[in-house]
Amino acid sequence: MGLLTSVAAGELAGLPLEKGQGTADLSDCRTIDFDLDPKDEQPPRFRLAYRLLPNEERPTRVEAVAVGYRATLDAYVRAARNLGRR
Repeated sequence: MGLLTSVAAGELAGLPLEKGQGTADLSDCRTIDFDLDPKDEQPPRFRLAYRLLPNEERPTRVEAVAVGYRATLDAYVRAARNLGRR
């Protein structure tokens, strides 16, 4: 099962994001770290940023905002750009 499918089914929940130093305000988003090889013993290499719509209190759908490398905050930079935020 995919990450978004697991989130939509209520089987998986990412961590809420806050306005971070060096990134845009992504406080309406959540994040999940993952790797393509779940058997790999290294920390996950990728990060999914997503949000619950229309809001966290009454979500009806999950929107993938960005996927990127975890080490360089790539997913957050991409999420900010995809959402038109700086």
